[in-house]
Amino acid sequence: MSATPSSWSNDREAPNAPRREFVVADIDARTANRLTTGAIGPRPIAWVGTIGLNGVPNLAPFSFFNAVSSRPPMVMFSTSLRAGAAKDTLRNVRDTGVFTLSAAVDRLAAAINASSASVPHDVDEFALAGLRVELSATCAAPAVADSPVIIECVTHREIDLSGENKDDGYVMTIGRITRFRIAEHLIDAVGRIDQAAVGLIARMGGPTYARTTDLFDIGRPD
Repeated sequence: MSATPSSWSNDREAPNAPRREFVVADIDARTANRLTTGAIGPRPIAWVGTIGLNGVPNLAPFSFFNAVSSRPPMVMFSTSLRAGAAKDTLRNVRDTGVFTLSAAVDRLAAAINASSASVPHDVDEFALAGLRVELSATCAAPAVADSPVIIECVTHREIDLSGENKDDGYVMTIGRITRFRIAEHLIDAVGRIDQAAVGLIARMGGPTYARTTDLFDIGRPD
């Protein structure tokens, strides 16, 4: 029996265009990053709030991010190393064991971009991006007061993804969610969030972002 569904026809098949092939072992880190971020998307944005042992709040966006479990609710985000050293976000998470996620929404796109700036450890990115800080109840990490969805997390596990090359690898942080804070107008009586009203944005390759404004529903076959 053919493995091709009978409903398929030639006019639905992909055009027989030539492909360029890249063997990962043969390309440099920059090319690998461009191909990964360009081919895999849209990627949700983790807008991570932390606080340093020096008391300075930190805020930064990461597009290697997703939910990984709902029982219990868990998320992950990955942050790159700089010459083998941890970025401020990862350093703060390691020091405190907590972080927040503030929803990356369309109306705050400029602030999200501003908070991605490479600045010294003692710079407060909330202030840099002109954002108000909201304190958390179940963890010490700050969040973005103007974001409609805030998630509080404690670190569950850290996974080193850098392999043999410790200078330009990544570290994945898995966090267990301890509290959701959702704007009242976005959530219904059974806990469903109005997807269209949230206004989330996502990351594509390079400087390109995507809006979640063209949504559609498909019922499950079962």
